[in-house]
Amino acid sequence: MVSRKLSSGICKKVQEFLKKKEQQDNIMMAFLPPYSPELNPDEQVWNYAKREVGKKTIRSKDEMEKTILSVMSTIKKSAKLIRSFFPYA
Repeated sequence: MVSRKLSSGICKKVQEFLKKKEQQDNIMMAFLPPYSPELNPDEQVWNYAKREVGKKTIRSKDEMEKTILSVMSTIKKSAKLIRSFFPYA
């Protein structure tokens, strides 16, 4: 599981659950540095989507929605592209 550093605001039960799972080798916790968008897969997805949408001429709200959904569908269908969002995995 990739996450920002667990803050004190996270429920104690959640922290205990994650520690237990980590000890059982069911999951591995990997924490991102405080500000590291280049390591965050979500940021990589949105950067890709913004680049692709930016290549289109969009003339209406409806066209914008269709373009965004098309780009997200393209991402969803490409395992190679999805893997590229995890360069340090």
